[in-house]
Amino acid sequence: MFCFTAGFAQQSMTSISTQEQFGNDVDNFMDVNSWQQVNPEKAFLYGGFGASGSDSLELGFAKQFPALYFGTYVRGGLPTWTINKSTSKKNTTVTNSLQSQFLFGFGNMGIKTGIYFYPSNLSHTKDSDAKTENWNNNYTLQANLDFGINLGDSQIYAVNAGLSVWNKIDMKKVKTDGKLSAWGNKSEHALFLRGGVETDYANSDGITKTWGLSLESKIGIFPSKTSYDNTTEKYTYQKGRSDFNIFISPKWALQYETTDSKFGVKFTTSAITGIQAKKDYDYDKFDSKKSYNTSRKTDVTYSVRPEFNLGLYFIPTSEKNDGKVKLNAGVGLTCPSMEVKTHKTEDRDANTGKVEKTTKNTTTTLDGSMDGNVSFGLSWFITDAVTFDASCDIFNKFTTSIATIRDAAIAFSVSAKF
Repeated sequence: MFCFTAGFAQQSMTSISTQEQFGNDVDNFMDVNSWQQVNPEKAFLYGGFGASGSDSLELGFAKQFPALYFGTYVRGGLPTWTINKSTSKKNTTVTNSLQSQFLFGFGNMGIKTGIYFYPSNLSHTKDSDAKTENWNNNYTLQANLDFGINLGDSQIYAVNAGLSVWNKIDMKKVKTDGKLSAWGNKSEHALFLRGGVETDYANSDGITKTWGLSLESKIGIFPSKTSYDNTTEKYTYQKGRSDFNIFISPKWALQYETTDSKFGVKFTTSAITGIQAKKDYDYDKFDSKKSYNTSRKTDVTYSVRPEFNLGLYFIPTSEKNDGKVKLNAGVGLTCPSMEVKTHKTEDRDANTGKVEKTTKNTTTTLDGSMDGNVSFGLSWFITDAVTFDASCDIFNKFTTSIATIRDAAIAFSVSAKF
């Protein structure tokens, strides 16, 4: 995995159709640095469907109190339990993913908490005739905490920091005649740490120049108890795996807008630079006896991947339109990554862990493809308070040639501020 995102957030259709170059209140109302820009007199309401090709329903609400701003956002649905029962079998399955966030803003600061739940295979099956029970616990659960503060007067520095606890649970359990007969754990856990800063360092004659820097790291944590032997009724403990990733992404943007805000164009370039280090498990421990990994592998990868995004909007004016419709479009391009990968294998004695042979090699490659997106959309300002926003990906991840229109993803939302 070249890059990762520990956080999750709502996104306006304007942002999607302009490749994240322009946005509106939907992007801001749950942002720890931009919530002040929404500034509703009474409340802000938001509803969306189909963002990024997803069929999940999105809902949002925000209200400015005298000394406190409050915002909340939900996507997906509450977990649903489905029970299928026959003469001797009963199956219970949990479905529906859920994202939920809460934002509290005061002064020039914002604090946001959030939770994400996605059940991949979360089920329980009971067979009375066979006298067996099976549990599949396969789901992702993530909790986030983010903080933002705006520093400076004339030139605002938007500073943010956050952490996430990420759990990818993959556990299976089988009972026969009420007795544990099989158990396995392939779960992964990780701590994500992130931070960033962004500022407009030049602004004149409709031209704005921006620089920013973001950092994101992942520290992998693995469970030690991995399998069960029903003969000896003992567990195997596998220890010593490690996974560490850090990505630093500098970016630069150039934006031009007319004084009447009826036309705007913005170009952003960034370079995702990362270090990824992974190491195999060190040893198994079963019944107080260690068995060392006889072929332990270590991989360290240095990589850089450029990205380019161009977005624009245009408000046609006529007697009928009168600025009620805004047209949006964008092009995004992600280049292959340049990777320098060092691979080391240690051949070791299973009883002592002594290294008997080390093999090491380094390779430099261009990894991945030239991926791009072309999208467009429109914003319809139904009234001064209500906005309809829509987007469509006309080309989704084309490679070296553009031959046909494929994989169109249509999404829309409605927001109201009063």
